[in-house]
Amino acid sequence: MSDSARQPLPEPPLPGSMGLRDGGEPGRFLMPAERRWCSWNGLFGGALLGAAVEAMEKVAGKPLLSVSALYLQGLKENDVLEVRAQLRGGGKAVSLATAAGVHNGETAVLAQGTLGAFPEGVRPATAFAPRRPPEESRRRESLNYTPGGVTDTLEVRFADEDAARGANRAQLWVRCVGVGGAMSAAILTAVADHPPSAVAPIFGQGYYGITLDSSMRIAARLDRYSAGEWVLLDVQFDALTEQLGHATVQMWSSGGDYLGVAAQTMRIRKAEAAKS
Repeated sequence: MSDSARQPLPEPPLPGSMGLRDGGEPGRFLMPAERRWCSWNGLFGGALLGAAVEAMEKVAGKPLLSVSALYLQGLKENDVLEVRAQLRGGGKAVSLATAAGVHNGETAVLAQGTLGAFPEGVRPATAFAPRRPPEESRRRESLNYTPGGVTDTLEVRFADEDAARGANRAQLWVRCVGVGGAMSAAILTAVADHPPSAVAPIFGQGYYGITLDSSMRIAARLDRYSAGEWVLLDVQFDALTEQLGHATVQMWSSGGDYLGVAAQTMRIRKAEAAKS
């Protein structure tokens, strides 16, 4: 058992959205896998990467611009993730950093990020065009609902699932419930990790995705938005089979501001009792 698993966690959590604790050394942080970020299958992948993102922001003193990551191992509820973040280069405007999340001596996530404020006047390549508003969109159903888990923390609604059946794409509205304050890169990381939820409308009930790697590029000042506001995810499956898939996600605020783009590769599975 690792030292982080044996020792009591420092209280309270550091300011931020993922519940990181001070790890007692520069660049070292601890995060318990709390139920609010867990599903039937353990710690939600977006929350796992969100912890690494938040750690990199803390050591850099700058907001995230972009991140890419590999998911190597899952955590179960109440496990403790040890995150070590380190500056690797850069200057006054932009910094480069890495972060590794470890549990019981095994690496769970490896992330590298570029950090700095994105300039004003972004011109997105796509347009904000939701098929339906959130209040008219169907809420995602869960096959193995965990009370108080990530399906309560992250509310997901299908704005356009008809397109998914014919064109390998879908629109999702996602919002984070119960986390106050401003939007953060860590929260947006968790919000963006929902292409697996769009697999079932394409292949049918029981199909779901497991994220293998992911990336995200931010194109807005996130602190101008609420952590709990609806975010539109326009998901395009660039390549999809019943075994593997590549997806690109355009992200928009509820008011139509472009937030950035995410991408991931996922393993596709089918299990009657599975849910995200």
